[in-house]
Amino acid sequence: MPKTTVRILFRSADWQVATSADIEEPLDESLIRSGTGEITSGGVGPEGVFFNVEVEDEAAAIPVIQRELQKLGVPRSTRIEGSAGSYDAYEES
Repeated sequence: MPKTTVRILFRSADWQVATSADIEEPLDESLIRSGTGEITSGGVGPEGVFFNVEVEDEAAAIPVIQRELQKLGVPRSTRIEGSAGSYDAYEES
């Protein structure tokens, strides 16, 4: 199965983290530990802060991403965009 990229978007207005590493590091560790993916890049764009996550199986990775983002207490406006659609960080997949 080819790898695909999922993008996690944080709206600029809602970004209240001292450093992106506070989100990036625990999320990346969780993805690697679960064998579902890894963060490959990130940055700041017109919509806000983003992380790109390379995943083997998007359907398996989305719930892992959602659980970790919820544990980290990210804003409710956080979105996950993948090839199969867009997901709310707090909805059940």
